[in-house]
Amino acid sequence: MRRKLIHALLAIGGVIAVGPSLLLALGPAPYPQGPVTFESYQFDPATVRPGEKSVYRFSWNGIDAARAVFEISKDPKKAGRICARADAETVGAAALLYLAQDWVSSCMMPETLQPEVYNIQIRESLDYYDMNVRFNHEQGAAERVKKRLTRTTERSFEFTNAFCPMSAAMLIRSLPWKPGDQRSFEVVDGNERYLLVVEAAEEGEVTVPAGTFKAIRIQPSIFELPGERARETKRYFERQKMKDQKRTADMTSFTLWMAADPPRPFLKARSDVYFGHVDMELMEFHAPPGPP
Repeated sequence: MRRKLIHALLAIGGVIAVGPSLLLALGPAPYPQGPVTFESYQFDPATVRPGEKSVYRFSWNGIDAARAVFEISKDPKKAGRICARADAETVGAAALLYLAQDWVSSCMMPETLQPEVYNIQIRESLDYYDMNVRFNHEQGAAERVKKRLTRTTERSFEFTNAFCPMSAAMLIRSLPWKPGDQRSFEVVDGNERYLLVVEAAEEGEVTVPAGTFKAIRIQPSIFELPGERARETKRYFERQKMKDQKRTADMTSFTLWMAADPPRPFLKARSDVYFGHVDMELMEFHAPPGPP
């Protein structure tokens, strides 16, 4: 249970996104019935820019449990490319129960937000690995190398218009949302390939330690996709639905609030899990001035 707790803490809100399987089939969207198509959305590339920094606090049943820092910077290895990185660690009593010091990063061209390279480093009490995922968008293929202490594994994915969890979160923020909007995204995290459906609900005012914001509530649904597009059949999704129904649900509800106005930082999240509830709050937010 300790491992599931910390993965819930670090995955919640799509900010760290090291454990998207926690959210499988959670949400209002129905299962796909066959091959899935993905739209290329028109977004504002100026929404997320180098110099942005967010600090988040995570709690479990009201107990301070983890911290995460999210930053966007220019890539020193390639001109014009930007990198988003999130560092997270358990704190206080949670760190005594389960030690975690993880980071995840994604480098992409700001004009597309499509990832070129996605890296994860996991340093936890019960897990330890480095993972690198390289995307070839012309070929529609991603190659994953995962290194553990005793072995290295590789895996390939076919995709249509894929994003990694970090770049998908940035794309979501770069799009305008109004209540009732629903959009679908293809996500490859190196372990699996997913369909992420995001639906916007009501607007309202949200107050977090970083301030008071006009906000919109968004509800995600996540479904596992096969690594090969040819396997996206009705039978595949029927079998996947049966498998998910037999699975013990780690999260029974999940909701996320995002600022309604650019640069639209994620503000807070609440998830009910079988061992309580996990919350995320934005503690600090700094962004460079936008274009005049």
